[in-house]
Amino acid sequence: MKHKTKNILLVLVFVSILALGFRIITDHELFTKKFFSEADLQTIETEKDVPKFRGMLEVKEGEMLERDIIPQLCQVFDLTEQDVKDLLERPITSNLIHEKLTDFRRLEGVIPPGTYDVPVGESLDHWIERIVIEAEKRYTTLLAQADGINTLKPYEQLIIASIVEAECLAKKQYTETAAVFLNRFADQSALQSCVTAEYALGFQRAFLYEEDIIVQDPYNTYVVNGLPLGPICSVGDQSLLAAIQPSQYPLLYYFFYDYLQNEMFFYSDYTAFATEAAESKERFIANPPVELYQKINKQILFGSSNPQ
Repeated sequence: MKHKTKNILLVLVFVSILALGFRIITDHELFTKKFFSEADLQTIETEKDVPKFRGMLEVKEGEMLERDIIPQLCQVFDLTEQDVKDLLERPITSNLIHEKLTDFRRLEGVIPPGTYDVPVGESLDHWIERIVIEAEKRYTTLLAQADGINTLKPYEQLIIASIVEAECLAKKQYTETAAVFLNRFADQSALQSCVTAEYALGFQRAFLYEEDIIVQDPYNTYVVNGLPLGPICSVGDQSLLAAIQPSQYPLLYYFFYDYLQNEMFFYSDYTAFATEAAESKERFIANPPVELYQKINKQILFGSSNPQ
């Protein structure tokens, strides 16, 4: 009898709990309906589904503002290409930006590679300011990691780093590549980098025509003395670190990239460099993966996605 009474009590307690829960839910619904209008309730429900981010940008090593990054900014911020360029060229103080840069290219190379979630409500102006601060923090962090610091200004180091990044399609040998340009710059020799001529032209080829490399442009290091006016692409940590440090290979002055082997070859002797570079070009012509002078995207066709 006691056992049966105990069971009855348990059932009554369970039913009471269910009734209390139902009353709480009902009272909550009555409270909500009493103090909130139908429009308020609809707004509350809608806000549950409001996204926190207006969009996402992905900046990869070697990418360029006009070709790769500005189209993303247009989409995320719902602006025209000209609107974005106008905002990018607005003055902003940074030791990574050459004061002589006045157009939208002032931000070329400054935006660190990475994925960026853009919060709802953030303007492009504010995003630019935030990214420049992040770029300066990255630069400071790499300074602490460097094995010595060369005498170049920060914006000059960034320019060299961008050339190194664009040249190193195989995603390796950053230190050797940086050494070539640091050595040439120190000796006041022409840098003669094909990737700077390509930036000036606005397109890339596996091999440039003679008329390509003589284009008159402040970014083309075949026709300007010293460094180009500014960086030419987005820069990864390894390229920037290599450009921050003193030359690790003081005898290197020449190199070429073998597209078929996906490898760079470095030289201190010009004759050896010229001979082997010509042989590499002949092998390319004999078995071309693309037409010799076709306009291409080198990063997509010949770049490596497996850094070493």
